[in-house]
Amino acid sequence: MPATVLEAQLVQLSAFAKALPPGIFVSSADVLLEYGDAPLSYDADIYEAMERGITALGHPSPLIIGSQHGVFCCDAKEVEMRMEAMRAGNDQTSLRPLMSHRCLQKPGIEAMREAGAVLLGYETESDEWVLTDSAFHIGVEACEALIALAKTKGDVLAECEVDAYGDFMQPLGRKADTSYLDRVDHLASVTSSTNLDGSERLRLARRAVAEVMHGRPLVVIPLLTSRFIHLGTIPEFLYHTTMDEKCLRLLPAPNFPVKMASYIHSSVETPPFTTIMLSSIEQGTCIGQGSCLVKCAVQEGATIGERCALYDVDIYNGAKVPPGTFMHTLPLTGGKYVTIILHVDDVMKSKTSSTVCGVLVEDAVKILRKHNALPSGGAWGVEQSHTTTLATIYRVANERYAAEQYALWMASILRNEKQEEYACPFDSSSYLSIAQALRLHANHTEMLNRQNDLHEKIITQTLYAVLDASLPADEWSNLAERRHLLEIRKRCEDSFLNETSVCSELEKMIPIIEKRMYSTLLLRARVALSLRLPHAAAIAQTFLRTIITELSLSKFPQPNKCGSQFKQVIVKYPARLNFAGGWTDTPPYCLENRGCVLHVPCLVDGEMPILARASFPQDPGDKPVIRLAVRDPITGNISTEDVNTMSDLLTYNEPSSPFALHKAVWAFFLSSISALDASAFNLELYIMHRFGGHQYFDGCIELYSSVDLPTGSGLGTSSILAFAMLHSLLELLYGEPWNWSDDRSRLACHVVRIPDTKPDTKGPIASIKVDWMANAVLAIEQLMTTGGGWQDQVGGALVGMRLSSSSPGCNRFQSEIRDEALPSYAYHVLSFTDDEKVLFNHRIVCVFTGTCRLAKGVCDSVVATWQRREVGVASALSNSATIATKVYDALSKDHGNQGLEARLAEVGVLLEMHKHVQRELWPSIESPSVTAIYDALRPFCEGTFICGAGSGGHVVGILRPHVAKTSPDVAQ
Repeated sequence: MPATVLEAQLVQLSAFAKALPPGIFVSSADVLLEYGDAPLSYDADIYEAMERGITALGHPSPLIIGSQHGVFCCDAKEVEMRMEAMRAGNDQTSLRPLMSHRCLQKPGIEAMREAGAVLLGYETESDEWVLTDSAFHIGVEACEALIALAKTKGDVLAECEVDAYGDFMQPLGRKADTSYLDRVDHLASVTSSTNLDGSERLRLARRAVAEVMHGRPLVVIPLLTSRFIHLGTIPEFLYHTTMDEKCLRLLPAPNFPVKMASYIHSSVETPPFTTIMLSSIEQGTCIGQGSCLVKCAVQEGATIGERCALYDVDIYNGAKVPPGTFMHTLPLTGGKYVTIILHVDDVMKSKTSSTVCGVLVEDAVKILRKHNALPSGGAWGVEQSHTTTLATIYRVANERYAAEQYALWMASILRNEKQEEYACPFDSSSYLSIAQALRLHANHTEMLNRQNDLHEKIITQTLYAVLDASLPADEWSNLAERRHLLEIRKRCEDSFLNETSVCSELEKMIPIIEKRMYSTLLLRARVALSLRLPHAAAIAQTFLRTIITELSLSKFPQPNKCGSQFKQVIVKYPARLNFAGGWTDTPPYCLENRGCVLHVPCLVDGEMPILARASFPQDPGDKPVIRLAVRDPITGNISTEDVNTMSDLLTYNEPSSPFALHKAVWAFFLSSISALDASAFNLELYIMHRFGGHQYFDGCIELYSSVDLPTGSGLGTSSILAFAMLHSLLELLYGEPWNWSDDRSRLACHVVRIPDTKPDTKGPIASIKVDWMANAVLAIEQLMTTGGGWQDQVGGALVGMRLSSSSPGCNRFQSEIRDEALPSYAYHVLSFTDDEKVLFNHRIVCVFTGTCRLAKGVCDSVVATWQRREVGVASALSNSATIATKVYDALSKDHGNQGLEARLAEVGVLLEMHKHVQRELWPSIESPSVTAIYDALRPFCEGTFICGAGSGGHVVGILRPHVAKTSPDVAQ
């Protein structure tokens, strides 16, 4: 797609060039053209005329436009024939070239009438119009004549600037008027210092060109259905870019007011007739009607007056740009900057009446000197015309900000009628004119670099705006910012990027904000998933794993060398039942929002079903560095695996392996695991170094587990087992008990220590909080790639039926405190009498569905829907947490004599509501077997629900009063 007006013309005009004879095609970068088909061929006599002279495109224009451009004088009858053909839809006839007998340059309206250039009846029967110029073609013979002129009269042409339109086309045609040759006061040409004055040099140069071109044919191709838009003056530019709807509708994405490829804060109102292109507009900005901003960065609280034209400018916090201001900042070679400032109606090239900021330029120089803002020397060179474009009045600064500040100060001085006397507050050692800045010193590479940087900034701001709105990913394609979002995806897809490269692109678009590193990683994950970038799922999981493991490892202490009190530590924990609030405990939701779960630890057949044992094996013979062991809950057989190298240990990310959890626990426990080079790391030496001082250590550490529940039961076994493993390792390797408790709760475990000795001192293990352990399990499950929340380990590790809640730590609007970025937990324990506990136990029934499932698939699905903010997921999660609180409140109520009976009836209704919310989060939560059990239990239960991730595992119900668990109907 063309990036500039000139590039658009190169594409657009190529059709003309194909049919024209050899020569040079000339156009201007300040012209927009709109027209239909181009002629495909020309008659031989026309083609011969094109070779000898100039062929120009002719456009129908109002007389006021003609007064500012070249106007062609053609035979009125010939033009009328072309008009009739155009109205009849005969393009071949309407496009037939005309022979112009004269070209007028910026004529007055009366001059157009006198020359016979004015035509009647374009849009109405009586409207007046003229054919005006735009692009033109110099035929091969005319080109050869001009080249010969440059060789023979090079001294005459040297350093003289002639008009490519006026000086080339006015001598053409059979009725050419050469009286223009003696008029040079309207031109500002740079001339060399010679004995002749500049005006005489210019006259000689123009006459030399006229002699070569005089009498040559001037062919006009009448584009009668075209439109010619000239942007060469600031008033024209403002009119066409803010008020001319026909022009604006040519843009790729026309809307009014025009906002293209820009970020505009939602608080900013864009008034009618305003155009903003490739710009960043921050909150609190006020923009006046009729203004055009291109490639600008406007910071908070800035004010831009009406009818301003700003290009490549930074407007800083609180700055005020007066109405009618033109500003353009140029980077210069040498790393410096200059800002050109004018009034939009200034005259810039007149020798006698040029103005700057509304003041005659010669008066402006005096005013600036009065304030010590200009040196005492001349503002113009010898023989230079005293025009605004040539006046060296613009200060060069080391920083963009300083150049723009000076420009605004300069404008305020020139517009101040009282002209109070105070010295310029800026260092004013170097100055440039507009001509010098544009022609000699502009750093075009830096201009492009800034444009690219601004583009990246706009993309970043757009992403943040979309992310802050929490819009579902499916709605992103309907946004006004769609162009930026699609560009991000295309950038990643076109390059066939690998995962690392896509992460690098995300880093550019969403840079780390100071003290907000982890919330930034979560945003990158959302963008990758929402835009469906290559490797999006893997990238999102990597970011989440990074956050949780880094933060957990930073909190978790490691034991130093010390003598151990124990040969082995056996830890047993209950399972858990969750009643409501599931998935609000799962990262990244719980990192960004409050999580809330009602759960309770539970025994199976009166026993704690989850056991972990850490020990120093004392058996003789060769032993591995680490021995992993697991007991099969069905056969009772014990399987083992020896780990001797780091490579053996780093296969923890294979969840289907029976020892994946053991390895992940060890990997986490050994800390800094991601930084270890598996090929060079000696596990045996590391273990010996860290734990060799323990009195029972004999070169091997064994980690054993036994769970008397099916794998994938939905009762939190894997998470609670990870918690138990960590607990047993901590006590074994620290050599002291971990008996955490506080005023909120205490551990629900049973621990056997062999030998059962009591340490003399209270060591570092006492500082380990249950919050750290719960978050350590989050990290372990991330290492395994299964994911998971905190409800299992928190629910099974602590006594009592509780409403557990977590506070988020990753919020991009607040500075992250590293120690608080992971969830912190609060517990509200329900207080039951002994009789109520018995009643509650009798009223709960737990039914195995016969289906075991790995929670990873379910977890990945729900996590991804949250990260993409899919429709309904935010409200469903919020409702889930609300229902958990309502269940807690219902169980806490005092129902008088009815007591717990009435409370359980209310809880049953809430659980049915919660079941509906869970379906919204994950429709597949209910497998056919789960649905069948729901149906079977419905006559006997107040309410039912699925434990854990769903789609299998266990269904729990609250039995109606007087229904016994052992009744034949319930058993069936």
